[in-house]
Order: sequence, then structure tokens, then C-alpha cells
Amino acid sequence: IDNDYWFYLSFENSFCNEYVTEKFTLMAKKANVIPVVLGAVHYANILPKDSFIESRDFGSVKQLTEFLIKLSKDPKRYNSYI
Repeated sequence: IDNDYWFYLSFENSFCNEYVTEKFTLMAKKANVIPVVLGAVHYANILPKDSFIESRDFGSVKQLTEFLIKLSKDPKRYNSYI
């Protein structure tokens, strides 16, 4: 997956503070992609804060998209997440 994609949408099926899909940790640790999460879970308790992107930190999908595009064009900053 890391050869074709920059980001991985890791959206949970439900909002539960204790539930984190195994795909989140698997993708974050084994693939060179940055997980984009909804933010319902305390992901910072699982992985370092700057190793994923919380979609709720943005005011709109457009703002998130603009950030992801900008990040993908900045290798140094992108690699700081991985």
C-alpha cells in the first residue's frame, strides 16, 4: 500500500472511546502511510500525536483535503509523520 498511497482513512464503524480498529495500528506501524482518523478515540494513547491526522482538527473536508495535498507535496514534513 505504501507504494501507491500517501494516507490511509482509518474511520471507525462507531464512536466508542475504547474501540480502535486493528487496521489503525497495523497500517500506522507497518505501512509508510499516514492514518487519517475521525478523532473519537484517544489515538495519542496508542501512537505518538504526530504520527496520524485527526480529521476533526479541521473545520471542513475541504480544509482537510487542502492540508493532505500540501503535506503530500512536502517530503520532509510528510516523513516527520512516519
